[in-house]
Amino acid sequence: MESEWQELRLGDVVEFVADNRGKNPKAYAETGIPVIDNYLITSDWRININNVRRFIDEDTYNSFIRKHIKEDDVLVTLVGNGYGQVGITPSCRCVIIQNTIGLRCTEEHDNKYLYYLLKLNRPSLMNLNIGAAQPSIKVGNLLNLVFPFPPLGEQKAISKILAALDDKIELNRQINSTLESMAQALFKSWFVDFDPVIDNTLAAGNPIPDALEARARTRQEIHTGAKASTQNLPAEIQRLFPSSFVFTEEMGWIPEGWEVSTIGTVVETTGGGTPSTKNPAFWEGGEHPFCTPKDMSQLSSWMLTDTDRHLTDVGVRKISSGQLPAGSVLMSSRAPIGYLAISNAPISVNQGVIAMLPNSVFGPLYLLNWTKSNMGYVTDRANGSTFLEISKKNFKPIPFLVPNGEAVSAFNEQAVVIQSRMLLLTEQISGLTKLRDSLLPKLLSGQIEISEAEHQLANTI
Repeated sequence: MESEWQELRLGDVVEFVADNRGKNPKAYAETGIPVIDNYLITSDWRININNVRRFIDEDTYNSFIRKHIKEDDVLVTLVGNGYGQVGITPSCRCVIIQNTIGLRCTEEHDNKYLYYLLKLNRPSLMNLNIGAAQPSIKVGNLLNLVFPFPPLGEQKAISKILAALDDKIELNRQINSTLESMAQALFKSWFVDFDPVIDNTLAAGNPIPDALEARARTRQEIHTGAKASTQNLPAEIQRLFPSSFVFTEEMGWIPEGWEVSTIGTVVETTGGGTPSTKNPAFWEGGEHPFCTPKDMSQLSSWMLTDTDRHLTDVGVRKISSGQLPAGSVLMSSRAPIGYLAISNAPISVNQGVIAMLPNSVFGPLYLLNWTKSNMGYVTDRANGSTFLEISKKNFKPIPFLVPNGEAVSAFNEQAVVIQSRMLLLTEQISGLTKLRDSLLPKLLSGQIEISEAEHQLANTI
């Protein structure tokens, strides 16, 4: 380690501590100033305000909150199962209330460097636990921790490298989220709201069912509005949809010529299992991804590129469904129901996952969005006492609307482009994350020159 590095007490590096622990405000608001609760702080760079569930109003902000955090303050969770997690405060005005503190460095030290230092040393934070009923860290004990600090210039250079990686990771995640929203909106418009069919029905002067009257009025307003031309489908796609509706007992009004089937009839649907974890022949040295609901819960997009655990060839053969093809659509079927993913590689699944195998008609994004749109059907068919679970037997009979093939093909053409872009971004996120996690301990211990890390960064971004 460089001789200029110093062992410093955290309390001597920090000049401001925002500690608003204690009672909650009298009331929260539906909108207003976001409250950063503990679940948002996951040692994963800046807090995602889009996931906030609670807000406070202006009066509460000014009268109840004792100390206000600001952009780039370091947040640390102190209580509960997620204790010892850290995060960076976003640029917007926000607050912390209970069980979290905000730290701000002196001018001689860098906040972002402190974030990475605490992220790397989370085990040291967790060792401060003094809780009986639940984990808890005392602020005084936290501030008494001693860590190595380089000079300010090096702190800023180190944090700049790591932050560049985290910013790129976050940008890719945001783009992926936008792509997911595009695919979801397109599916909903065509195959849930039946917008092209309503448009054709209106144009042909055919009757609109009462159940679809409200949507028809919305479509009329869109087509007579200032942006009407941007809302119209190309004529070659518009003509792929019918111009009238028929009533069915299973699903109510559906486009004429489309049929009602079940998910188990339309696509191959299967589950999985778990080979004995006590038998090393199934696991040691395994190279085949093995998916559980936990793997799906950790995803930042729909694309699953790897899993925590891997099976050997023998382990794969131990599962009745074996290895499923790349592109399989996965849904967690218990604890909880509803995580969704598309596997990018051949994969095996455990008993907590139901897999749908795409075919020549229904592609991965179609099936994933169908599942997402029909989650009400899924949960209605679940049962269980300890936790809700839906079996393959109960999943397969869920009604499935089968459009004409040309409409599905038109969706798949756009979906393939979206999915390819999502996969590329997900793979980039994986590579950027591995580089960040590799550089983090080396930079914060002086084991790698900053110039070398900058070179690796330049070759990656």
